[in-house]
Amino acid sequence: MTGADSKNAKKHRESEGTFRPRETSRSEFSPMRSMGDVKRVLESLFERKHPEWLETAESPDPGKWPVSVSLKPPSEKEAAANFPKVKEWISHWNSLKPEFGALKSAEVRWRHMGTQIIPGAVEIPNPETVALWTSKSEAWSEARKRHAKAVSVFPELKGIFSRFKFELFELDSADFSRLMGVVSWLKANPNPNLYPRELPIEGVDGKWMDSRKKSVAALASEVLKVDAGGKNFRESLGIKTPPFLARLRPLDPKLRAAFGGWGDLTVPLDDLKNFEPLPRPRAVVIVENLQTGLSMKDLPETVLFTGLGNGAVSLGAVPWVKDLKCLYWGDLDTHGFAILSRVRERIPGLKSILMDFETLMSHKSLWGTENSPHKGAEPTNLTPGELKLYSELKNGRWGKNIRLEQERIAWDAAWPIIEKEFENPV
Repeated sequence: MTGADSKNAKKHRESEGTFRPRETSRSEFSPMRSMGDVKRVLESLFERKHPEWLETAESPDPGKWPVSVSLKPPSEKEAAANFPKVKEWISHWNSLKPEFGALKSAEVRWRHMGTQIIPGAVEIPNPETVALWTSKSEAWSEARKRHAKAVSVFPELKGIFSRFKFELFELDSADFSRLMGVVSWLKANPNPNLYPRELPIEGVDGKWMDSRKKSVAALASEVLKVDAGGKNFRESLGIKTPPFLARLRPLDPKLRAAFGGWGDLTVPLDDLKNFEPLPRPRAVVIVENLQTGLSMKDLPETVLFTGLGNGAVSLGAVPWVKDLKCLYWGDLDTHGFAILSRVRERIPGLKSILMDFETLMSHKSLWGTENSPHKGAEPTNLTPGELKLYSELKNGRWGKNIRLEQERIAWDAAWPIIEKEFENPV
């Protein structure tokens, strides 16, 4: 190695280390790196660094290139003990093609084996060479084109593109064009209050928007300065979502007349907010399971809501609902109690039914397993008895992740208890 080469190697140190012949006193055999090993090192480097490289692709930072990857060359003792393998390894690296970087070898003087020329490192001059090693040349080229287009259309992205990683490059060319079109249009037309299929962009509809949510959210969050990556993805972009639909059953013949004679309806929540049934119901039952809701028989002056899951919280926005006697029957598990708590926050007078210790204990043979128990904060709107049962279920008092699903409770046992609640519905 010349003096200039030695100086250059010191200048371009990489985390993999520059080539230094090891002492012969080492007893273990060194893991000399093959081309496959170097490829894996560069794959990891590419994954971590490619967004940063995109920012400087036109003029790479001379302080960061070339990158030197150590080949972990052998010591004299290792070479003597494994000479055929070391000889093959040297030949292997001497065949490296120039487009894959510069092989840095050094002349070493060993006590017993004399002077040898040993490969010590590969110097990678630029990101294109890393992409070549990792079989990502095509992807890298496309990424550069998309980066150039994105910062041209959205100058505010310049200098912060590294936040995206490859989120914007996993799309095919047509979808990338649609993505750019969607965000450009939303930037020019903020809060349009339109459904996705109404956007004047070819190929964009609700299915496209939801299936490309990650990419749309990543770009829109930076360009539009909104939190598009949260739960309210469409709302944050000013795009309409389908209305929340509530399925309800008037369980009294007189109430069915107030609902146009229908006994089973699915109604947009906003319509329910503005609707005042006459005669007015005196009670509401909310059941989590649809089949349970469909099994309910008539009850005096009562409306049933069923199959809403977490959406039951929305019923608190219906004025005539939250003023009535309200019963809630959900699964006897941690999520069932978490939903009950959230609904009760909106409907303070809500009473649970068949979600108690006695019901749980009397159906041991029907217990199942809650695959993923509630992980959020402890519910704050439960009665002392409900909270105790929630905690005991979560802490595994009777076994790990115990649950009793609503539909497992025998109907001839459940229905009399429900009927009894309505002997005096006020």
